[in-house]
Amino acid sequence: MPGSKYAIPVWTDNFATTEAGTLGLIKSGNILFVRGVQGNTDDDAVYDQALADLKDCPNIKVEGVVYGDYATSTTKTVVQQFLVSHPEPLAGVMTQGGEFAGTVEALQAAGKSIPPISDVEAAGGDLSWWLARKSSYSTYGQGINGFQAGYTFMNIALKILSNDEPKYNIIEIPAVTFDNKDLATYAKPGKSLDWAGEPAGSKTAWCDQACMSQYFTKSGGASVN
Repeated sequence: MPGSKYAIPVWTDNFATTEAGTLGLIKSGNILFVRGVQGNTDDDAVYDQALADLKDCPNIKVEGVVYGDYATSTTKTVVQQFLVSHPEPLAGVMTQGGEFAGTVEALQAAGKSIPPISDVEAAGGDLSWWLARKSSYSTYGQGINGFQAGYTFMNIALKILSNDEPKYNIIEIPAVTFDNKDLATYAKPGKSLDWAGEPAGSKTAWCDQACMSQYFTKSGGASVN
């Protein structure tokens, strides 16, 4: 797609709500960043969003940065290594896709309490673990499932073909946000922490027709129900 006059990428790299919400819960203290794959553009985008939010959090200090490669096993290893050399409590951890479970496992193995962990691109196991502890644990997460992606992709394609005139050549739609208030809508109970299933939620939860109309000059067009 690079250089194409016709390709219109549709995705979500906007996780600022989760990162800002998690930092708001943390308020003060030392935090750890668990980044994705070094040099990955998605990782850079998510990390830069968090750094922008941190500018409004003078009482939060970044104690360390590690790379979990978007994998549970790698994340557990690098977080455990960090904790050996940094035994003081963490006030929070900022993670990306596939790294929530490994972070929790590393903290549990070290006998640490689980602080707010930003759950960017949340997996179903993350949300199920969180749901089971909702009465005593709070954080923020964002993610979408395949039904929401398929519904949005197909409808945007049909709107383009209907000559609704997209306003942008990249359509960047914020992911669905989860917090304690609406967690039960998106979490499937009884799953293990490492369950790789997707978040739940209706097919229109990511972007319904009213949401999509914001990205087009003309309203209406074909739709999939």
